[in-house]
Amino acid sequence: MSERDGGGTIAILGAGGIMGSAVAATARLRGYSLRLYNRTPRRLEGVAGPSDVVSSTPADAARSANAVLSFVTDDEASERVWFGPDGAAGVIGRDVSAIECSTLSPGHVASWARRLDDVGADPVAAPVTGSREGAATGRLVVFAGGRPESIDRAAPLLESLSCAIYRFPTPADAARVKLINNLLGCTILVALAEALALADGAGLDPGELVEIFAQHGWGSPVARGRGMAMCSGDDDDPACTVETIAKDYRYALAEAASMGLELRAARSAAEAFESTSAAGFGARDMAAVRRIYREAR
Repeated sequence: MSERDGGGTIAILGAGGIMGSAVAATARLRGYSLRLYNRTPRRLEGVAGPSDVVSSTPADAARSANAVLSFVTDDEASERVWFGPDGAAGVIGRDVSAIECSTLSPGHVASWARRLDDVGADPVAAPVTGSREGAATGRLVVFAGGRPESIDRAAPLLESLSCAIYRFPTPADAARVKLINNLLGCTILVALAEALALADGAGLDPGELVEIFAQHGWGSPVARGRGMAMCSGDDDDPACTVETIAKDYRYALAEAASMGLELRAARSAAEAFESTSAAGFGARDMAAVRRIYREAR
């Protein structure tokens, strides 16, 4: 793939998910030919275009692709689509870019890269931030980890989907940066939920405060992105789900524990997301973390 747009055939594993479906639409607009796989095939309805190839297994999707991208939920799903009985690693061509865009644990990502090296592929961990809107507009931010030449090979495709690429020495480093990024943003999100709960208790108008927070202060990007959804309860069309963020916290806290670090604020925020998920809101947008404070009152 030598051109920024329209550089060949790409396989997207997890193409029926929130990020995978948005990336598929953007890649199609950029002129790429698509081979799509999703574990639940019906989720590809409305995602696949007339010229796309819908594949029944990850291996079928990866066959003859110039690059294979994965957007899946967790380590276990990544293991299945790459190394399962019909996994992409079994058929991937030599020097094909294998790009893992999911938010995963650093240990899994390090192992993933080693095993793809063993089959001759060119692995790059490239977790992204920017949510569904960034994916749909080609303005994701990419944290790319791998050998410089591997990132160079993947760069034209990644550039067509993003507004910025930050490079890191190893795939595990890229995974760590994505977890750190989510930990920071979502801990602020829980702080916003608590601030609005305090406003409720004081008889203040949370919507008015969100308008202020969105324009001023350290939490303004979070307030702009999620504040009104918190106030209205309009959280049933997720850009990123509560259960996904809870999983990210588990990976981040495990990584911290391996370094002997106790992250008190992050652990408290993680408990808020776990409680929200346990209350039946796991499939809702992460703004639903506000609900547990409402229910407590």
